[in-house]
Amino acid sequence: SQYGLTLLQSIANGVIAGATVKLVRGFASSAPVTNTTVPGALSDGAALSGQTVTKFDYDIGIMATASHIRVGLTVKNMQQPEFPNSAGAAITLHRQARLGVAVLPTTGLTLAIDMDLDKVDLLDGLRRMIAFGGEELIGSRFALRGGIRWSLTGERQRVGSAGASFQLKKGYWLDGQYTQGDLDGDRGFGVTLRAGF
Repeated sequence: SQYGLTLLQSIANGVIAGATVKLVRGFASSAPVTNTTVPGALSDGAALSGQTVTKFDYDIGIMATASHIRVGLTVKNMQQPEFPNSAGAAITLHRQARLGVAVLPTTGLTLAIDMDLDKVDLLDGLRRMIAFGGEELIGSRFALRGGIRWSLTGERQRVGSAGASFQLKKGYWLDGQYTQGDLDGDRGFGVTLRAGF
């Protein structure tokens, strides 16, 4: 579980820095997988217990904006908190940095690329993701978007996605998305009602 507070500050014309200070609470535990289905295995994992600890951590980010380009950098898990397991070892939330660039060549069109600057050691192997995407506003009330991502390290694990947004009325948007990937966990769809004030 994570509980965070995000603060933003303009530090120069077109440059904004931010930080999220957070409390991370959890434990690490492991057991042999005996269930033959993914939902069943996840349910068994959720029932495991361990020594719960609470750690302080923070993420930082900075974004620079010019007329037709935006560049952003985020760094997560600055303190690299560790969570012990019953075997006496620990699982560490390693520091992760990601760089992104967005180009706005014409009004209503956004093209973007972002990538991990370091390898992330997940339980199923090292990953270093790169992603390309774009969004096009059609009129004032409709938007289409799509993208693809894959790993530059280890298995490629390609994931493609498509989505759309429709403005119901001022301040209220209906969003939908569909994702298709090589793994079961990378496949799905969703519908969201978004409100802004």
